[in-house]
Amino acid sequence: MTLSYLAGNRIQGLIADRIISLDTISTVTGTTETSKSCSITVASNTNKLLIAIIHHEGGATTSVKIGSTNFTSAVTGTEASAGTVQIWYLINPTNGSNTVDWVGTAGTNLAIGLYSLYGCDQTTPIGVTSNTSGVSAQQPNGTITPTTMGSWILDGLICQSTVQPVVSLTSGYNVTSSANRYQVSQYNTTPTIGSSNSMSYSALAGGFAWAWA
Repeated sequence: MTLSYLAGNRIQGLIADRIISLDTISTVTGTTETSKSCSITVASNTNKLLIAIIHHEGGATTSVKIGSTNFTSAVTGTEASAGTVQIWYLINPTNGSNTVDWVGTAGTNLAIGLYSLYGCDQTTPIGVTSNTSGVSAQQPNGTITPTTMGSWILDGLICQSTVQPVVSLTSGYNVTSSANRYQVSQYNTTPTIGSSNSMSYSALAGGFAWAWA
């Protein structure tokens, strides 16, 4: 890859002749905590990138860290009733077991999703980003135009729904923190470069916040 890029909670990544690859995914859910940790094991690869997606209803994020090392915020999507979804990233995480620590104000529902990737740009891994939200049953659609060969698209969604959201791309994770509260992520490893790429969710039955890169 030459560039890694996250939009509306989507990620587009590329570095020289390399291809972005997925190492592993990890998730954790909670409710009213003011701190939460999620562990992930990062394999020994080159040009590593760790993505943290924070899905939070009713509270706010103060920090996302591994030890004393801060993640960088890439994009945020918010809807008053559904909550907030944020994409954060850390360049070149340490090999082996890592614990990502979230600190914030208490809300009612919380989920953390982690993606360990490699083959990503180590200077500017996140490019275009975008977000949207809605307050009723909808089938939201989003678009993004990657500009660098080898880019990925990655997103995060939080929603109030009586049914599990259905993704249009490859499912990263689909978890629930309590009844009718879903936290979801999907990705596309082969978007069309230089053209608008679409992504969507169906079967939503309530408010949602959505971000992608």
